[in-house]
Amino acid sequence: MKNILVLFTGLILLCISVYAQEVVDSTDQLPRNNQQNFYQLSDDEIRQRSDSLRRQIQVEQGVLENLHDEIDEMRMAMVSPPFIQAADQLYLKGAIGWAKFTYLNVYEYFATPDSLKERALYMYLVIGYQQGRFNECINRGNQFIYEYPLSEFIDNVNMVLALSHFSLAQFQSCRDMASKVSPNSPQFAFSLYLNAVSYYQENMNEQGVEKAREELNNMLFGPYANLIPEHWKGKVYITLAQLLYEQEKYTEAYEYYNLAKAKGADPDVVDLGIVWLYLRVGLVDEGLDLLDHLRFRHTIEEDLRTDIELARAAAYLQKGEYDKTFAIYNNILEDYGYIVDIRDIEIGQSREPISGMISEDLQVTQELLDTIREMTLKARLEGRYEVADSLEKIGEGIQLQQDALRSIGLQAYRKGSLDLALLRGSILVNLNDERARVEDMLVEINYLQRRLPPSQADLLDNIKNELTSLSLILADIENEVGAEENLSTITDWLMQAEYGAGISHFMRYKDIERRLSEVRLRQAEIRYELQAQQDSLQNINGPELQEQ
Repeated sequence: MKNILVLFTGLILLCISVYAQEVVDSTDQLPRNNQQNFYQLSDDEIRQRSDSLRRQIQVEQGVLENLHDEIDEMRMAMVSPPFIQAADQLYLKGAIGWAKFTYLNVYEYFATPDSLKERALYMYLVIGYQQGRFNECINRGNQFIYEYPLSEFIDNVNMVLALSHFSLAQFQSCRDMASKVSPNSPQFAFSLYLNAVSYYQENMNEQGVEKAREELNNMLFGPYANLIPEHWKGKVYITLAQLLYEQEKYTEAYEYYNLAKAKGADPDVVDLGIVWLYLRVGLVDEGLDLLDHLRFRHTIEEDLRTDIELARAAAYLQKGEYDKTFAIYNNILEDYGYIVDIRDIEIGQSREPISGMISEDLQVTQELLDTIREMTLKARLEGRYEVADSLEKIGEGIQLQQDALRSIGLQAYRKGSLDLALLRGSILVNLNDERARVEDMLVEINYLQRRLPPSQADLLDNIKNELTSLSLILADIENEVGAEENLSTITDWLMQAEYGAGISHFMRYKDIERRLSEVRLRQAEIRYELQAQQDSLQNINGPELQEQ
């Protein structure tokens, strides 16, 4: 019960703090806008402005008091509709961690109509799937089916269960759940499609491909063909083309891609599939021509642009133009915020590749690109992977993957508290990095001092002492930032940050960030000094030191 009250109070206080911040912004802006002529005002004009601001503040205080009264009333009544409405708003704004917690409380603790309880449990399942908690989805989904077998959400729940089993490679269970979806459900076509592709995922061989093709053809021409929407038929034709591609039946695959386009499938997806067909049969120039047309279409989705660039890289690799291949890979990685060291490959004057090195580098790069492609569109566009990483390190508690990355959008907690959380998270991440670098340099200096004559080893003492001093500064910063760690959840922490000393928190962290930047700068200077010392010592000792 206490947790519910804390959450509920936090949700309302979020609204209060945002409203109050708008008031602060508006009242704070007036003096700034008139700063240049403020001193030209008469005493009466200054007094009038002060009285006006004072009255405005009193009005806003009255609004805040009314909101507090509403909080108390709802806390006493413990009615669930405001809670489930709050959960809906949180979900729509992307704060799925908070939304999930609120839905669970509505389901488990409130005396509320079954219609609200079952919707709350259903939304809990949806978010659980988005977070990748598939076993939890299966357990709660079976509970839902037991408690609400006639629910309006029952087909959707069966699909969530089927998808969860599919994600866990439990393909027979996936098919069992998909088969329970009613033919009258909007999810029916999806259930048949999932049933078909599960056979291929279960057996990625000729037998699996044939079974998947059989089930997909059954969707198009079987007893339920009239229930399959046209756009789904386009997707089925694309999948059939891809399966034929796997079987090296390229002519048939090409025909199915054209059928898919005729059924209204996304022409960009179809053309990209045809590009891969061209590359497989050696028509590389034709593939590149089609890719050039694809790249400059205004309708291309951002997700697909990455796939197009990957196909271009594969085409140039097939042509032996390795410089263009790696340039494309690097551009993709830079566009999505990755800094990757790809070893320079010496191809030589004959331009003959060192195949082992190329294949190894391409494999590493491809793994990183696969990671990029797993992110959601919005997460990639906003460059929020580093944000997710930072929040994960401060114990935020939301599963930061795929749709959860999207959940950290600026609308989730409103700008003030989010910036505060991100600032603290970035400090903690940078703090760990700087501390590790200082420790590495201390180890390096100790190693050198043990192997040098005393007269030369003394040259490194000053650097060692300064690094030790920096280490102490970093420890102080860690203690300062770590003072908040006793707050058990991000909900509590953000609530305290917003409702209370939010500005002082922010200013304190900005000061800490400045100090950390100074440490980083001095550390870089020390690294330069240390390298100079090493170079001079190597010149003195010659091959002997280098050998050590």
